[in-house]
Amino acid sequence: MKRRTIKLLSASVIMLTAVQVSEAQKGINSIYSAYGLGDYYIRDNNAYYGMGQLGVAMKSDKTINDLNPASYSSISAGRLMFDVSFGGSSVQYINERERHTAGDFTFRRAALGLNLINNVGTVIGLRRYTDVNYLTVGTKTIEGSTSTIPINIEGTGGLNQFYFGNSILIKKHLSLGITAGYLFGSVNQKQTASVPAAVFNFVNNTYYNNFTVNAGAQYQFNTKNLLWTLGAFYQPEINLKTLADQYVTGPNDVQIVADKTVDGRFKFPSIYGGGISMQNTKLKLGVDYIQHNWKATGYSGNGFESTNAQSFAAGGSWSLTRHTKWGDRPGLSLYAGYINELSYLIIQGQKIQSNSVTLGFSVPAGAGYNYYGYSAGIKIGTRGQGTYPLVKENYIQFCLNVSLSTIMMRGGRKYD
Repeated sequence: MKRRTIKLLSASVIMLTAVQVSEAQKGINSIYSAYGLGDYYIRDNNAYYGMGQLGVAMKSDKTINDLNPASYSSISAGRLMFDVSFGGSSVQYINERERHTAGDFTFRRAALGLNLINNVGTVIGLRRYTDVNYLTVGTKTIEGSTSTIPINIEGTGGLNQFYFGNSILIKKHLSLGITAGYLFGSVNQKQTASVPAAVFNFVNNTYYNNFTVNAGAQYQFNTKNLLWTLGAFYQPEINLKTLADQYVTGPNDVQIVADKTVDGRFKFPSIYGGGISMQNTKLKLGVDYIQHNWKATGYSGNGFESTNAQSFAAGGSWSLTRHTKWGDRPGLSLYAGYINELSYLIIQGQKIQSNSVTLGFSVPAGAGYNYYGYSAGIKIGTRGQGTYPLVKENYIQFCLNVSLSTIMMRGGRKYD
């Protein structure tokens, strides 16, 4: 294996094994993450971020697309790819009485893709799946009386996913893929009550884990100068195992009460999506739709119930051409898109919708054996409404993605 391949492979393995998927900074305060497993990512964070975060009918030729595992087969023969993504946001929270602003910057995903066998692509990765981060106030009833005391309620944590996928291209048109993963993490809540000369913390930590599977298909065909791609994927319902710990600490964080650890289950819904894209040498357009079937899980609680989460996206890109000694290669690409989403939450009869526009660009570097792609995308939108019981979020989110690619030695030993 050549030196450049060894260096990229070593760096990729180090990133995948050593990186810690960071939690959102405490400055961010999304009250909607207090429900279920928190805010979760319906769409992938990759180079298509500025294109409406499309993915169902997009290929993995210059970036690794985890939304549909069928895309992995488009990794070029003998290629080794590595993607790393970072994301952040600046959010303004608005209700009927006040406004607050917060922001964060976090690691989102690292993925390694390769093609060792003709028409078969393989990807291994680690990504952030959900985020829990909120800080609010409430009251707690003193046991044995009708009196209440004010409390601060803080939520942290979230889930991560380690995954391994394969895809095969059949007769140059049909790609089939499957991804197996392991979902793990915790959702933590701490209620802090201050009384004269003492502070008490009521802590509830719930740990989640189980295996996941996601299967997809993509079909490509040509009409005149256009290449069309049809895509679809499905992920069955996940019956997450849960382990809940509850305890109370008093002054100096001394534990004074500990409840018995409780085993349980939490249903994460089945997911499916479909989409279509078309492209020529410069233009690429696509639309797709994703649904999370929360309604079938029956998830509900005090003041809220669940409905099916839906996400519709449309986007496009325009690419310039670079002239190199290896021939014409894609150059600077400009992206734009639109996303409409319906949350799975219905809070006191109110549905939560979000609308956003995306913009972005990607800049390639290198040609021939080595390829480097740097992309940035921004999403500007709103979620919810600023009247009770909801909170309106005006947000600006962004994603930075780096894609590295090199060729691996095939067909015998070679020397530099």
